Amino acid sequence: ALVSTQSTGYSGKRSSGKKNKPEKRRKRRRRREKLEKGRVNPGEMFRTEQYSAWDGEGLPTHDKEGKPITQSQLKKLKKLQLAQDKLHKAYLQHISDLEIYFVWVLLSSGINAEYGDDKETLLREKKQRQEEQARKEKEKAEKAEARRVG
Repeated sequence: ALVSTQSTGYSGKRSSGKKNKPEKRRKRRRRREKLEKGRVNPGEMFRTEQYSAWDGEGLPTHDKEGKPITQSQLKKLKKLQLAQDKLHKAYLQHISDLEIYFVWVLLSSGINAEYGDDKETLLREKKQRQEEQARKEKEKAEKAEARRVG
């Protein structure tokens, strides 16, 4: 028995893909915008003229007139900072991946880069950078916890 084209949704014609191009462009633009937002370090995002004092994590403690930040405002700012931290980590990962890719391209094209002669070296260096970043973040969290408790 023959399969109906209506049941499978296949018409036998190839799609030109033109319907998906605008959607792909939108997705690429959104991703670029998201990465662009991630450039800002979450510890520096509130260091503006809008505030006059900040804590160790970069959260403001006083507004520009010197009035203390309320608990509700602080809660909102912490939420924004956490969201920015997530964006910033994605941005840093993207930059790291790009660095690995470009060095790989250089190496595969026969150009000897200063980064090393093989992919294993690049991956080892990337892992070391990630471990160092994780160690720093852990220390920062421990210090923040100690300040909160102490």
